Amino acid sequence: MISKLSLVVASVASSVGVSTYIMRRCLPAPAVLLLGQTSVVGICVAIASSGRFSAQTTKLLGKMASGKFYWWSYPLFWPYHSGLTLKLWVQRKFSSEASFNQVAKSWYIGGWPQTEQDIPCGDVAVIDCTCELLRRHNRPYLCLPTWDCQGPAPSLIDEGVNWAIQQKSCGREVLVHCAHGHGRSCVVLCAILISQGLADTIDDALTIVRSTRERAKLNANQRRALVEWQNRISKKL
Repeated sequence: MISKLSLVVASVASSVGVSTYIMRRCLPAPAVLLLGQTSVVGICVAIASSGRFSAQTTKLLGKMASGKFYWWSYPLFWPYHSGLTLKLWVQRKFSSEASFNQVAKSWYIGGWPQTEQDIPCGDVAVIDCTCELLRRHNRPYLCLPTWDCQGPAPSLIDEGVNWAIQQKSCGREVLVHCAHGHGRSCVVLCAILISQGLADTIDDALTIVRSTRERAKLNANQRRALVEWQNRISKKL
């Protein structure tokens, strides 16, 4: 299945590529090279983040378990890094939505923490559900790399749930985030709420999350991932 991210990125990349080709004789060579790189990077990300390849390509951009990127990621993928960071900064600046919301005692959901102010005060651990955004804090941290519009693999959901429960047992609260705090993070937080006995079903958990984070939702890919995780857990019982 082609995701919304794939369609948007592919459309932009194709437009840049076609425009660059048409204007190649009017532009200086460095500009043609930079625009060409932008187009190629966009096409690569669009293909990698599509449903068919998304589970196998979360390391494409070079994000490490620490939440940092390998040095080579920046010269290779700078068009995507810079474009995405600018997009999220603009959206955050003009959005009325909070950076994060508390959905239950000890449990938070939110968008990418661009600064420390985007993380709840106190002793808070962070679960990062992105494979494309840089970690900018020093809180206890777990990365569950997943492309936008996709659902984390059941094994990653399980890892996130177990880690979150462990952090809670240490007296910490937990923030689960993705880029916007709507989809990927909602998957993991719903699983946590079910595991903690705060919700009986996926829909119950989603209702709890949406009671404070109204734009949170599960697309077909994300609901499927959560159902697969739930089935996997049921078989273990």
